[in-house]
Amino acid sequence: MCSYNRVNEVYACENPRTVVVMETGNPVMMPWLDSVGAVMEAWYPGSGGGAAIARLLYGKVAPAGHLPMTFPASPVQLAHPDIAGVTATNVFEMQFHTDQELVYDEGSEVGYRWFDRTHAKPLFPFGYGLTYTSFAHDGLRVRHHGDDVIATFTVRNTGTRPGVDVPQVYVRLPDGGGRRLAGWRHVTLAPGESRELSVTLEPRVLAHFDEKHDRWSMPSGTYRVWLGSSATDESQQATIHLGGRKMAP
Repeated sequence: MCSYNRVNEVYACENPRTVVVMETGNPVMMPWLDSVGAVMEAWYPGSGGGAAIARLLYGKVAPAGHLPMTFPASPVQLAHPDIAGVTATNVFEMQFHTDQELVYDEGSEVGYRWFDRTHAKPLFPFGYGLTYTSFAHDGLRVRHHGDDVIATFTVRNTGTRPGVDVPQVYVRLPDGGGRRLAGWRHVTLAPGESRELSVTLEPRVLAHFDEKHDRWSMPSGTYRVWLGSSATDESQQATIHLGGRKMAP
């Protein structure tokens, strides 16, 4: 006799090829991950969600989404793992017996930048996503044309089905900090097809905001650039030296 109070019990008792479809609005912990065959994050898909999910699960269409946030492996990896007032049992306790002030002392190093800065390995990184085929990225080159910084590379569908890839370009400034998403492309390729793509990097991602002078300031130095399928992919790297400049807000 099997009970189905937990995902891993379904796996052990009924079907080792269980697919978990999650309808959530935020990252969740997945202590059962190793006990299932696959996970699909559907978010809150609305009234047409059931049909859309079925088409994905049965392979009528291929998934093309990539995570817009990081799924931590543990709450301790977060910059602020404790939520003020989470243990309160009534409004009085919430207002007077908890510290409701939350100081974001990590500055702009939030989300995937925080994980990169602290060298923490997430459960699923920002930008991660699978489909029913596979892709290879190659030939990353970075150049500047006037004030523009342009990354050029080749994407190839190495699988047996058509699919959508979302190659992402990240950059780290000369003075350090977490890597930053500076641009991406969305490309549909047939099996075996390859295409050369270019991404113009967002200039303000290459800069810091100077509050004193109310403008953006791009530091002079060597910038490291990554091309990958998520915020933790380090398979393609390049560097470029840029001179400093100022930009209006």
